[in-house]
Amino acid sequence: AVWIGARPQQTTTVRDLASGVELRYRLLDAEEAGAAAFVDGLAVHLGAGPSGADVVRRLHPAGIEDFFFFAARPAAETLSYALDVTSVAGLRLIGQNLELLDRSGTPRLRVTPPYLVDASGTVHRAALTVGGCRYDEQSSPPWGRAPLPPGAPTCAVTVSWEGAGVRYDAEVTHACLR
Repeated sequence: AVWIGARPQQTTTVRDLASGVELRYRLLDAEEAGAAAFVDGLAVHLGAGPSGADVVRRLHPAGIEDFFFFAARPAAETLSYALDVTSVAGLRLIGQNLELLDRSGTPRLRVTPPYLVDASGTVHRAALTVGGCRYDEQSSPPWGRAPLPPGAPTCAVTVSWEGAGVRYDAEVTHACLR
């Protein structure tokens, strides 16, 4: 189940109904903007992202995708989020996939690796980093071992593409999926 904030700076919630694992996240540095316009099942927030980027959110059965459209190079080539992880037993950051684990260590939600497509059609990988929380980086499967608790109720997640040589305009894409 997904609950979207009416504005990008408001909290969006993604919940795995089977386990109760829930991710609540909020975009930082969003611009004040009016409520979303809904077009063909997409929530469109014109100029509401950092540096005036347009934000488009797409809901689908597996979760939510966020798209950011930058007409020009932003002041900082980053997106920053605050993640409430109070219902999460553990986090894993493996190959730019952020997994949210239940008490048995089973990944229930994940944030996919972010990427950009620039004006020339070139695809660039963006880096996803987690701050303020502990997370597991072991590449072995998480089952059969206790999850590493985040150690804090809120984590900072940053998506960065600084120094990637992006030609603007550009689109940044990432998703939170079950």
